[in-house]
Amino acid sequence: MGGVKLMSSSRKISFSFNIEKFVNAIAYFASKTERLDKFKAVKLLYLADRYHLIKYARPIIGDRYCKLTWGPVPSHSLDEIDAALDLPDFSTDLFNQYIKFDRKPKHPILKTKKPIDLDVFSKSEIEALDFTLKKYGNKDFNELVRITHSHATFKKSEYEIDYRLFFEEYPSSKDILELMELEQEDRDLFKKLSE
Repeated sequence: MGGVKLMSSSRKISFSFNIEKFVNAIAYFASKTERLDKFKAVKLLYLADRYHLIKYARPIIGDRYCKLTWGPVPSHSLDEIDAALDLPDFSTDLFNQYIKFDRKPKHPILKTKKPIDLDVFSKSEIEALDFTLKKYGNKDFNELVRITHSHATFKKSEYEIDYRLFFEEYPSSKDILELMELEQEDRDLFKKLSE
């Protein structure tokens, strides 16, 4: 399968992590999925971000992705969940407002505490969350590992995942990739002007 040729740009593609969207995405998944542990949660976040990035040139939560043994993982998201599990007094207030843990199972289950704030999401982001739930929500962790291990983001990364790799399997998304790179130039310019 011929993938999208990665541009030779040395410009790093990065986005700002949005804690509000992260927390509400987790709450959204927890409200519609049985047995959502941290492993399945980060897999669903990755798959929702992947869908939205390929279709709309930006991820939902803006996380930094890394390759771990069990596949591509949103780094800040995993850190937030781990902090809430291990050091609940030090996790973000927002996370604690929306999410609680059922600690009885071996891998604690994420549950919602209060209604999700859907207003933080665009229509396209809700589309991506719903698509992800419909396609992957009923799969167990091992199935999700198998699926995500087949992605270029896992196969072609050493540790930190280049956002361009998300497009590798989608040659028809070349224009979206180019748009994402142009928007990165704008973000870099804005950052430089703000300093």
